[in-house]
Amino acid sequence: MIIRSLRGVGVASLLFASAIACAQVAVPSNGSSGAFQPTGATYEVDLSLARTGQWDETNVGPNGVYDPAKWAVVFHYSSVNIPAGTTVTFKNHPKNPPVVWLVQGDVVINGSVNLNGRSTSNGIGLGALAVPGPGGFRGGAGYLPGGSPASAGFGPGGGQNPANVANNAAGSFGSRGSGTLSGPIYNNPQLIPLIGGSGGAGQTNASADGGAGGGAILVASQTAINLTGGAIRANGGSAWSNSSAGSGGGIRLIANQITGTLAGALQAIGGSNYEGGVGRIRIEANTFQFPGTINPANSSGLAGQIAKIWPEAGSPSVRVVSVGGISVPVDPESSFVNADVQLGSTAPVEVIIETQNVPLNWNVQVRRAARSGTDGFVNATYVSGPVQQAIWRAEMSFSTGGHAVIARAYRP
Repeated sequence: MIIRSLRGVGVASLLFASAIACAQVAVPSNGSSGAFQPTGATYEVDLSLARTGQWDETNVGPNGVYDPAKWAVVFHYSSVNIPAGTTVTFKNHPKNPPVVWLVQGDVVINGSVNLNGRSTSNGIGLGALAVPGPGGFRGGAGYLPGGSPASAGFGPGGGQNPANVANNAAGSFGSRGSGTLSGPIYNNPQLIPLIGGSGGAGQTNASADGGAGGGAILVASQTAINLTGGAIRANGGSAWSNSSAGSGGGIRLIANQITGTLAGALQAIGGSNYEGGVGRIRIEANTFQFPGTINPANSSGLAGQIAKIWPEAGSPSVRVVSVGGISVPVDPESSFVNADVQLGSTAPVEVIIETQNVPLNWNVQVRRAARSGTDGFVNATYVSGPVQQAIWRAEMSFSTGGHAVIARAYRP
């Protein structure tokens, strides 16, 4: 029996932008990724080429750096200019983290940036898991006649499949997807920490797979972001037949000035057909003049003098520490290719969770989602430790095959 652990989702406290206007916003970019000037109709950024290191290294290079502690692929651009007619897409990193662009100068988007989750259609999928945008989560697999049962959508808001009846169980994020079996809402309007959308469940009586969640991107410019006819999209994948769609992802923009035209667009909506929940869009600017389309409606704040890129020290977080007495890596896998933990039986096992800066009267919940089959939730019990670092325990059983395990903490 194999269990694979997806990264736990920290719960960030609500953070508010400074009310001090300024001529520039201090963005921690050293420009070592150079000027980003993609060409051609489609330009793919291969995130798997990012080397592992620290996000604030002095020589990041054009392929970016993957920082496991921040769970992000970070680029230090001197400027960004995406011309009309060019669509920037992404090949996911093996750990599937979000994308962070730290930019010294202007960001001009006349073309488009695409972090959409994969949709499914008739004859496409057949038990595969739809690929999410970077930082998002996969859709569930549809039923294969004579083979594997359907599975739930993945991620903290994945569409549920508690008894192999998961039709109409879309992914959730900023809002709940359609259906009583859609997953819970998660994260916060500030998009700190940065994370993408969740997948929809597969169809339980046919081979239709669920749509994947939209990805997540943070673009922070020291000067200006201009969407002159351009677009950033992090939409959830649509579903086919009676499977369910993925939720929209996350878009966060920070700059002294953010402008655009009527033709510009920011979009993080759920996929269609058993519609996924919307994602989250966050705008932080000292001057914001954007008459284009924003869907869903954004939350906003002033950028202030210093861009807030990461959660503050002391922000709440939660992670799975061990399953069945076997330690889970601090930087776990995000796919079913390699196992983080391998168990020898289907008997119930202990799941240990560590929280930091989470009130002890909050709920801590563990979700297991099978690669093939039903999912389930278990509420953890507080064991020991102060608010600053506490241990919680849950007991779960796992059927034969791969599972993703994810924990979350939330206010009752």
